[in-house]
Amino acid sequence: MERDTWVNWFDAPDSKDWPFQILQGMMITQKVKDSKVGEVIKKFREAGIMNARSLYAASQEQIAKLIFGVGIQNEKARYLKGMARDIIEKHGGKVSLNYKKLLKIKGVGPKIGKITLHTINQVKNPGLPAEEIAIDSHVARMFKALGWTPEKSSDNKAGKDVEKWMSPMEWGDVNTIYGALGQILRDGKARKVLIQLKDTMSVGEKKVLDSLLKAYTIKRK
Repeated sequence: MERDTWVNWFDAPDSKDWPFQILQGMMITQKVKDSKVGEVIKKFREAGIMNARSLYAASQEQIAKLIFGVGIQNEKARYLKGMARDIIEKHGGKVSLNYKKLLKIKGVGPKIGKITLHTINQVKNPGLPAEEIAIDSHVARMFKALGWTPEKSSDNKAGKDVEKWMSPMEWGDVNTIYGALGQILRDGKARKVLIQLKDTMSVGEKKVLDSLLKAYTIKRK
């Protein structure tokens, strides 16, 4: 996955700043394709802004310039600087591995908190299941298209419905896997390849693919 590429710009997992870099990267990825995130992380690396103190020391204008092109850069810059301040003032410069404490950091919502903890725990605490599925509108749409939750379900209900039957050991990877699939389904060229592959699929597989393609219909301008 492209996400593996941008994570390579971080320090080694045994570095004290690595957990912070994971959170920093996750906050940058919001509403951005992973391919673009790699370019941004590289700019932060070149600017020497890869820990809480260096990020907090940077001006909001400098941060916005570094993430220019990813959308709503001024808002993201404000949240990133606020996140660095909270980690320094409330957690001694380290990312807390307590989910409830993580949610109290500026700019960190349930989705970012869950994915960040799962990514860190995969290395620091392998075998530890995620607390919940990191749900968002795209993943919920995917669940509805697959028939795993009623069409009128809220995002939260969609996640809870799937948690009833999916192994907790798989919850942590759901957003990454289905988020990537959503990006594929929104890509015109990729959709054409999937449609061409339908001839090799079973009736059941075709039905699932048709549901997914319908859920991610590309609106023509």
